[in-house]
Amino acid sequence: MKLSKKKICIIIIDLMVLLSIYCSNKYFDMKNAVNENVYHNLEYFKEELQGLNKNISSVLTVKDDYNNKEFISRGVIKSYSRCNYMVEKIKGKFYMDDYEDVYLDVNENIEVILRDNNINDKEREYLTTLKDYNNELLKECKKIMGKLYDEDTFDYEYQKKIEKKIIKTQSEFSKKADEILNQEKYKIIIDYRSKNKVVENIEDDFEQIKTYCEDVFSKVVSEAALNYNNKDENINEYIFKTHNKDNYLEDNIYDDETEYKLMYDRYIKDVKVYAARYITNQNNKVYNEQELDKAAQNTVYKFRDKVHLYDKEIRYDEASEVANDIDAITYRYIQKNDGKYFEGCKISITINRNKVITDFYLGNSNKDIIPPSITKKDIENKIDGEILDIITIVNQKGKVEYEVHIRENDIIYAAVFDGYDGSLKSYDTDIRNYGKIKN
Repeated sequence: MKLSKKKICIIIIDLMVLLSIYCSNKYFDMKNAVNENVYHNLEYFKEELQGLNKNISSVLTVKDDYNNKEFISRGVIKSYSRCNYMVEKIKGKFYMDDYEDVYLDVNENIEVILRDNNINDKEREYLTTLKDYNNELLKECKKIMGKLYDEDTFDYEYQKKIEKKIIKTQSEFSKKADEILNQEKYKIIIDYRSKNKVVENIEDDFEQIKTYCEDVFSKVVSEAALNYNNKDENINEYIFKTHNKDNYLEDNIYDDETEYKLMYDRYIKDVKVYAARYITNQNNKVYNEQELDKAAQNTVYKFRDKVHLYDKEIRYDEASEVANDIDAITYRYIQKNDGKYFEGCKISITINRNKVITDFYLGNSNKDIIPPSITKKDIENKIDGEILDIITIVNQKGKVEYEVHIRENDIIYAAVFDGYDGSLKSYDTDIRNYGKIKN
């Protein structure tokens, strides 16, 4: 049967209508999924704040063994941060939130506070102020969530009404959180760093440490020497410098010398070296990727030979007219002995295209390993799912952990188990990519 032009047009129009309905439904399905994801991330963030406040209260009132305790889940905070980034991309504003960074430092800060079994006035002020700030954010959460703020209350239709406006609401929440954080009374939360803890009960041999740091530095930077230090400041870090000037531009010094700083952590004994100031110009020789790989390897092998390169990050020069023109490469290593990854013995190094080492980190936690009483087979028997990998990790305290990488619904999760009682320590998508599995 031959179709008339009129019928063909009608069929085409009908198909276009059906296609538009299909695409529209797909769009709304995707939008609803995004809104639901944002809502649940806010909900999880609220629960973490409530849990953190309970943990702070416990720390302030009960003396206990808080070793290996996670006071706030970094996995949840990272997921929440990624969600916020997505919200700002949707809004087209790319607003960078400061308040999220506060929570990424919390576990380390509290761990350092508790290390000497004494909470001084500054540390107590930090903890109580953080708790007050959490309460302010929880008030804002309650304004958004209404009756659903109570965990025992569930109302699907009420939740869907919140989700319809959640992109705008979440963006406004983040701005409000930053506004509160920038108030003078919360300044200590921003300024506080575990590295700033004044050392009161630590004894070390400065001259011995100075000799050690000079040896490390000479292996990283052979053409310079450390001439200045902060020995008299009595803080958690010794800082050594090649130059004693902090602002070269004000002093009209424009030479080609690279200024280096070396920092030695008096608690965990790690060393960080970075180029505080360096100048590159067109006359400097440019090295290719293989040459930079070799330079990084040669430097790392001066410190340890049993190392595993688990990450390599290449940064390209966006201003260059040449495609894939390397600006710098960061290499991350971890010591690996007998199938175990030693987190206290990491090395990272960043080299720019002129073969200038701009950053170097040497982990130096050589604590004796406490033999585990749980085996990999014991852990494997606990898992009822698709196991992709099990890696053995020795943490900075010399204790063994097993990290199991599990696939569920095309998502890879990391389940971390204690090597002594087999208890589950954490379960999230934040994978330590020392082995073959990467998210």
